[in-house]
Amino acid sequence: IAGSAFTCVLRNSQGLQQYRSGSAKFSRLQIATLAFAVISALASFLLSLNTLVMSSATHNMIALGRHSSMAVSANDLLCREYEFEYLFSGWSFIMSLFSFLGCFVSEVLFERAQWRAALVILSSVSTLFFHMLSFGNSVLISHSNLFDLTAHVLRLYFQRYLKRNMLCGVLSVGSFVVTVAAFIYTLVYMAIYG
Repeated sequence: IAGSAFTCVLRNSQGLQQYRSGSAKFSRLQIATLAFAVISALASFLLSLNTLVMSSATHNMIALGRHSSMAVSANDLLCREYEFEYLFSGWSFIMSLFSFLGCFVSEVLFERAQWRAALVILSSVSTLFFHMLSFGNSVLISHSNLFDLTAHVLRLYFQRYLKRNMLCGVLSVGSFVVTVAAFIYTLVYMAIYG
């Protein structure tokens, strides 16, 4: 996912540069779609990298054996001893996948001028998205749905870094807040002003 998402970032960024330089003419909707494709591809890329780092680090911590191995199941062990790492890496993977789907749909809609073809593509990907969301919600063990998991992961994220007063953690939280604000601003700006 990371490699494909990175390619999408580069390809769609070139489209935005063509628009800014005046060498290509796009409608406001096309610009907003292209901007969404870049942002969702970037989110997919970063979340994929986060998944790799978090799962590798968790694997190493488990291999060191610095935990109580008494648990009913592997899931119980991971949730008790490595709750943040376990939940955050799984959540990052799911969000990376959904972000990549958003990029894919945006790219396809931008490229296709025929609305009938775009409708088929959008409805097909929407079917997959809602199937994955429904299936994911049905198999979540410790949370009722993905939104509940997201809220829990974000709570753990803020608690972990703000309560420990770790400089890089505080910078991570600050960067996250700025990123979310910039994402919303960019989408609104591109949709209104092109």
